[in-house]
Amino acid sequence: MISYDTKQLKEKAIEAIKKISITDGCNMLTQKYKSEKEFIVNLTPKLNNIINEMYGYTIKRYQTERYYRVLELGYYNIYIDIYIETEEGVDIIIECKNPRQIK
Repeated sequence: MISYDTKQLKEKAIEAIKKISITDGCNMLTQKYKSEKEFIVNLTPKLNNIINEMYGYTIKRYQTERYYRVLELGYYNIYIDIYIETEEGVDIIIECKNPRQIK
């Protein structure tokens, strides 16, 4: 298990946010996505920068909508929105939710 210094991650997030222009930031916050899939399509081109800024890792490859069958272990099937493998040997899982969906 890998643990992170949350204070350091917060500082890195603040520095990354400072690099976003006000116009880009407002556009990202107000953009409406029709579906979670549309949100993921919009996010994936930015993954390398996000992962590098936040964790200092370089993406080796990523896969969207990765599926794991674990019924034989007594669990449900698992769908991962974004699965990332890094050059440093660390795997990252991202679960995306469309903030505009109302249930």
